[in-house]
Amino acid sequence: MPEPNPYIAENLSLLPLDSAPPKALIDTPEHALWYRPDASFGTPRVEWRFSLQNPAAANKARDAALTRLLAGWLNDSLNEALYPARLAGQSFNAYAHGRGMTLSFSGWRDNQERVIQRVLEQLRQGEIAADSVARVKLGLERQWRNAPQGPLYQQMQQTLGDALIRPSWSNTALLDAIDTLDADDLRAYRRRFLDSLHLESLAVGNLEPARARRVGLSVANALAPELADSAIPDLETLEVPREPPTLHPRSTRNDSAVLGYLQGNDRSLDSQARLAVLGQLIETPFYAQLRTEEQLGYIVNAGYQPLLEAPGISLLVQSPSADVARIQSRIDAFLGDFGKRLAGLDAASLAPYRQAVQDRLLERDASLSELTQRLWLELAYEDTDFDRRQRLAERVSNLDVEDIRKAWQSLQASPALTVTFTPGDAPSEVSARTAGFEALPERR
Repeated sequence: MPEPNPYIAENLSLLPLDSAPPKALIDTPEHALWYRPDASFGTPRVEWRFSLQNPAAANKARDAALTRLLAGWLNDSLNEALYPARLAGQSFNAYAHGRGMTLSFSGWRDNQERVIQRVLEQLRQGEIAADSVARVKLGLERQWRNAPQGPLYQQMQQTLGDALIRPSWSNTALLDAIDTLDADDLRAYRRRFLDSLHLESLAVGNLEPARARRVGLSVANALAPELADSAIPDLETLEVPREPPTLHPRSTRNDSAVLGYLQGNDRSLDSQARLAVLGQLIETPFYAQLRTEEQLGYIVNAGYQPLLEAPGISLLVQSPSADVARIQSRIDAFLGDFGKRLAGLDAASLAPYRQAVQDRLLERDASLSELTQRLWLELAYEDTDFDRRQRLAERVSNLDVEDIRKAWQSLQASPALTVTFTPGDAPSEVSARTAGFEALPERR
């Protein structure tokens, strides 16, 4: 018979908590814990996020590869140990990002702390076995090596992100970096990683503030973060320069494709609001013209595409028959016609598009995990008032036709970053081609 499962929840009572905006239960230079009570989903479940941030987590391709290897090893090494927890309705996942690694927990309130402590114990003291590292390394190598065989439109988007977001490393750079890494390298990196941490935490769900604070303190005591938030480099979106290079993804596909990216002037909420509405306006006519009428390709889309907090409009066409020159000429022709369409726009025509953006921004979260991810993203943007959606929706509601026309004129006058692909194209060394790009300002 199996041993008793220590993770099975026994207390499933729903605490009568009133939903409220997140508040800081712990606020020190080294560790912040934000807490948001909830009973609206009618279940005694809790979502936890712990962001373990290290200033060197993605400084170099080797560090970025090691951070991914560390997160992958943690998941792999706990796969068997946490099987009873999964049976009991508890889940855990570690994933790497540009600032370090996030530990994500979801499950019943009762006995969730056992899962958290087991993960921390493994992260700090668990044996980094060679076979586990080799297994995770093989999976990462397969993922990065097979990326050129994936959907072309995804590779186009990946190239755009590699060009304009820092820190960011291409699949090729990560493959080269991970090639010689082994268990000894990961053991040494774990020590360096855990010795220089800043900790950001979030608890959302049906638990009392005192209990949330106790768990947050126990995690901080285990990890002993020593760095202030100011020691962690910001994630940045780069500005498209006056004469940007044309970039090409690394792909084995046989289609042709063009991705054009029109970037807003700055990262302000005003710019985000204008481009979000422009994206709503451009989405349907772009598809109708290039896909339905001209049948230029089978993957055709346009719309609002922010990169981190930087607003932008992307236009993508992937075609099995038309070449890059023809695709680009038809996109250019559409953009000219779209400018004429905006010239005839009136307040009554604008209203439903503006309303659609507002509705999407203020849409109610469908689950506790969805609510948590939204708050976690706002925290990543350093919005500790957690009202970014409301402020953005308010700016959208105040836009008039002239605001939209001026925003479009500004976009048209700014340089566009273009990613193209023709079968046989040599892939761009994106980091080298974009080395001189500067950060997009917050506001002009």
